[in-house]
Amino acid sequence: TPDTPRPKHAAALRVIEKNEATAKEIQEKLKTRYVDRLHFVYPSPKDLSDNFFQRAVPTEVLQDETGSVAVIETKPDTYLLQLFAADNDETCIANAVNHAFDNNRKFFMFSTCNDLTDICKELGLGIKPGYVTVLMADESKLRSAKNISSDWAGSNSTPLTQPESEWFLGEWDVQSGDRT
Repeated sequence: TPDTPRPKHAAALRVIEKNEATAKEIQEKLKTRYVDRLHFVYPSPKDLSDNFFQRAVPTEVLQDETGSVAVIETKPDTYLLQLFAADNDETCIANAVNHAFDNNRKFFMFSTCNDLTDICKELGLGIKPGYVTVLMADESKLRSAKNISSDWAGSNSTPLTQPESEWFLGEWDVQSGDRT
């Protein structure tokens, strides 16, 4: 929002080349980041590259001095954080917000994780609940992931219509740019 403060502790980011080596590096970081969470997997660096580098709107891959990486979609007046892989989520998000300030742009990100929402609140970002659309080519994969044995809405002890957390996806970790 216009009231969002510039992060007090943020490092400069540098643009790195979008190539197979970068995609492979991001893919490796994502493997360690999501060890205990349900998440999308990109079988190859090319799949990751096709999803995050080859978009209709241009993207930049940004990296800080610790090696944290963020993929930003560069809309005309807004940076949209599509993906990030960092050892420290707060630092990575603060760096991305600071980068938006440096370039006179707005900043937007999406999260299904309460811990990331809390970080964003602490950074002074506006929070707005939203919706996620999931188009599954194979519904059995979603049923398996959520341990659902009946219809789409679910009827066992963990139905999709009665989430265990404030956010619908519970322990899923979905980033803006993820596509199935």
